[in-house]
Amino acid sequence: MRGSRSGHLSWHAATMLATDSWSWSLWLQGAWGDSTAETLRRRLGGGEERDILNWFERSLFARDPCVSAALTHGSVEEYEQLSDPLFSDVFEWLAQRFWSDVDSGSKRASAVVTRLREAYETNRLPHPWSECQPQFFPPWPPNAGVRLSSAATLAYWAQYLDTRDAMSPEQRLQRLSVLARWSPAQAFVHVFSDLKKHSPLFTKTHYIPDFSDETLDRAAAQWLCYGSAGESAMRDDIVEPMVEELSQFLRPFNRARKALVPGLNQSPKSAVCRVRYKTRCRLNKIARRLCNQTTMAQWIYTMAIKETRDLYAYYVSTYLGCRRRMIASYFFTRRQEPSESSGIESWGPIQSRDPDTHFPVAADVGVKRLEDYQIYVLRELAWTEEQLIQHFTHLLVEHHAAESCQSPDDVLRSTEESTFKFSIPEDVFRQLYEKAVRETADRMASEQGSDFAWRVGCAAITTLCGLSNPRPSSS
Repeated sequence: MRGSRSGHLSWHAATMLATDSWSWSLWLQGAWGDSTAETLRRRLGGGEERDILNWFERSLFARDPCVSAALTHGSVEEYEQLSDPLFSDVFEWLAQRFWSDVDSGSKRASAVVTRLREAYETNRLPHPWSECQPQFFPPWPPNAGVRLSSAATLAYWAQYLDTRDAMSPEQRLQRLSVLARWSPAQAFVHVFSDLKKHSPLFTKTHYIPDFSDETLDRAAAQWLCYGSAGESAMRDDIVEPMVEELSQFLRPFNRARKALVPGLNQSPKSAVCRVRYKTRCRLNKIARRLCNQTTMAQWIYTMAIKETRDLYAYYVSTYLGCRRRMIASYFFTRRQEPSESSGIESWGPIQSRDPDTHFPVAADVGVKRLEDYQIYVLRELAWTEEQLIQHFTHLLVEHHAAESCQSPDDVLRSTEESTFKFSIPEDVFRQLYEKAVRETADRMASEQGSDFAWRVGCAAITTLCGLSNPRPSSS
């Protein structure tokens, strides 16, 4: 590695699928998302109930379902939430302008705010699930199952909590499959508690679940990020590893079935009905045992740890391997001699970037339209790359602040000035990039590994319990 005196990098953010600075836009939108989460927490912590509702209404109604130039995690999820057919029901439940004269009093406002606070407080993995893990295994990752809520996400959950008692099991399943797109851990907890009691597995002692390949495929696809569980979701590459995990979990049932069926076929004709009934009851008990909370929680935990380790290794290898392409795509660099004045003149766009650049850079094929974000692996990779650039930019700002004896806030204000200059030793630049890669990979692999496991868990419950209601395609 070169010493810091061998050369500096002067750089500014490149244009990337936008007319403005892409990396800078990602960083600012990440900061805005953190601010939104804090505002949400503060609003729900106190204040007049009608003021809280007015804030929620402004937050939702004032936002058009369109995506900004930088397609970030937050902006895409917001578009999905505000353009979903179910949003009209959520908004009418929340917004006072749609309430009838009978319901427009303070009692209704208090009830709605109470549900919003309940949704916020329960937006974490409950202790019974987080504490169920195999002995001698490390604890759940700190962010496993946790979702920083936006106003729209919280409104969806609050409206579900308020109306679920009037829903049929099919309607609950449909609604939870929508909520799982943004909060898979919370969706699983409700699938387990709200739907299991309605399942024929627990209401009919002789019921046997259908574990055919097609059933498993559809169950997995139902809990992905698609607007529907139709054929497009069925073709997603992530369905196959999800089904593999499901098949391993269901192995005790399938082994028992293979062992019991020959005995059924060899029984005298006069005893076939009785033996068949007993066989079905035994298989039913085995399937019920798989639905045990401890059994399922330990399986999900083990799956999450395995997926997290695999994702971490993949992200580190991928983003260390494409460092040059990442820097060229997000940051314009030119080598200068130490004696030269090195820095950037602005954070504005430049014209000299590779015309073949796409986002995410690490993907073979980039995002060309909003619908591409439904592809599970591409969606997860895009969010990881977004977080990597945000974190790397943050490290660069912190380094510049320390070198110039300023605060990070002072640096941010300085970037608006035309005289702002920035330079960094090349070896430090590489070190900060590697640090950003490893830290981002650790955090995102933990989150995504857990999400994957909860989605497979949802598929397991719906398969075991004989619940299936693919959502109609959204127009």
